[in-house]
Order: sequence, then C-alpha cells, then structure tokens
Amino acid sequence: KFIENVASFCRGLRVYDTIKCSIKNSIFIGVDGQIFATNGETLIMHQIIFRLAFFIIPKRVIFLSTFRYFAVTNSSFTSKKQLDFGLKSRKEALWITEVTRFTFQNNTVKGIICGILMEHISTSSLGQSLFRCDFRGIHANNVSSLSMHTLTFINNYAYPSGDGGAVNMREISKCSIVESVFKGNIAERHGGGIYADLCKIITLYKVKFIHNSAQIGAGIYLHELD
Repeated sequence: KFIENVASFCRGLRVYDTIKCSIKNSIFIGVDGQIFATNGETLIMHQIIFRLAFFIIPKRVIFLSTFRYFAVTNSSFTSKKQLDFGLKSRKEALWITEVTRFTFQNNTVKGIICGILMEHISTSSLGQSLFRCDFRGIHANNVSSLSMHTLTFINNYAYPSGDGGAVNMREISKCSIVESVFKGNIAERHGGGIYADLCKIITLYKVKFIHNSAQIGAGIYLHELD
C-alpha cells in the first residue's frame, strides 16, 4: 500500500530505465502524481486501486513515456472531489506517450477530470472498461492503430469550447470501435459521443449512442477524414 505519501515530485512510485516491472495487488491512496515511469521496456499493472482524495494541481495519476509495452488490467481509478485551479487544466488518470504497445483491459475510471490521454502510440487496445469522468474519457492523438471494444462511456463532458464528450481523436491511422455504449455524454461544440479530426479509417460495429448531446453531431462528428 502507498498511503498519503508526500513528495515534490512523484508521490508514490518512480520507475526509470527498467527492462521489466510488474505492479500487482496494490493500493494507492492520496492525491495525484502517484506513478512516474520513463525509459523502459515493459510495465505491467494488475489489480491496482487508485483512491484519490482530490487533485490539488494539474497533474495526472500516472505519467508514462518511452516504453515498448504498457498494460493496465483489472484496476480502478476514483476521485472524490477536485480542488480546482481551472477545470480546463489537464488532470488525467493516465497520460502515456511514446509507447509501442498499450493495453487497457477490465478497468474503471470514475470522477477523474480526464480518463486517458495517449499520444504517439503504435498500437493501443482498450476493452471491457467503464469511463465516467468529469471531463472526457479518452483523448487520443497520433496513434497508428486504436482498438476499442466493449467500452462504456457514461456522462463524460467536454467543457466550453470542447470537442468530443466521451472520445476525442486526432490523426489516428486506423480505429475500430466494437460493441460499445456512449450514453449521456456532452460536448459544448462538436461530437457529444465521438469527435474525430484528421483520421484515416474509422470502423464502428454494434455501437450504441444514447442521449448524447452537442451543438453539432450529438453522436459523432467527423472532420477532415482522409
């Protein structure tokens, strides 16, 4: 257990320059900035509970950069409240960048400002997870292959001047969304459920959009697809 540890940088666990690291059956209790991982080969997280009292500054729970493989399975991220310094500031459960392969399976994200921010990922697979965030569930930028299956997005919200209440995608080469549900998501501008910009191939199969809302495109808004 990691309980209410205090540090000016990384309150829980720092992972650096590792070949393989596994974190299992652990609990992190406190505020944001729990795990900071950079320059490694493999990081696997299984059955982890993140129970956050609040976010005090614009930080994410996990930051990970420059790994070959990163997996999060059977875990939960919950936050009770936000001590806000501007709700538009980025405060994610996970911010991952420069990763070859990312897996997110059987997880729950509730009450976090934003679920996942992923950038510069080769292959990303997300399945059987729930996103119920104060801001959007997933923000994906520059991903070669993005697979989302059996996901549920409920009451996610893109703030004023925001696009994509549940999912915001930009520059995705190939995306498939299968057997997923988008319910009650809101975007102040475009795409209550999904907003996609400068993407190439998007495939949807057995996807439900229920009571989503936006100024334009309550379910999906597609912009400049190749």
